[in-house]
Amino acid sequence: MRPDLSERMPQPITPKRTNVTIQQLKTTLLVDTATNAALDIHVTTTRKHDTQIAPQVVKRNAESITVLTGDKGYDDQKFRRLACDHDVRPLIKHREFSSLHKAWNARLDTDLYHQRSINETVNAAIKQKFGAFVRSRV
Repeated sequence: MRPDLSERMPQPITPKRTNVTIQQLKTTLLVDTATNAALDIHVTTTRKHDTQIAPQVVKRNAESITVLTGDKGYDDQKFRRLACDHDVRPLIKHREFSSLHKAWNARLDTDLYHQRSINETVNAAIKQKFGAFVRSRV
């Protein structure tokens, strides 16, 4: 029988061969907006940028994704290309460095893009359940 994760107290992770104690983990969730279910969770102890984590998540779950929404932190042409290569429509806002980027953002399907807020709802539910043990990045 697997232990219920909600009953275990989080402990600092201490690798056996070093004197390093990991104080925080970065998690990235892939959420199905139709069911509010987390399809994939990527956890890392390093401070990787979202554009370095997202390709792994897309490759693992490409058959389950039709449209992928993300904030400007996922704005990367290589990532967009990878998503398209896996038949996934990337719906990611552009960082606005020029008027062209602003125009591209204005053309986004806002109804579909705002389904991204469902992911934030799932994040909030996890934080509510686990309380002080889960925090947003500072």
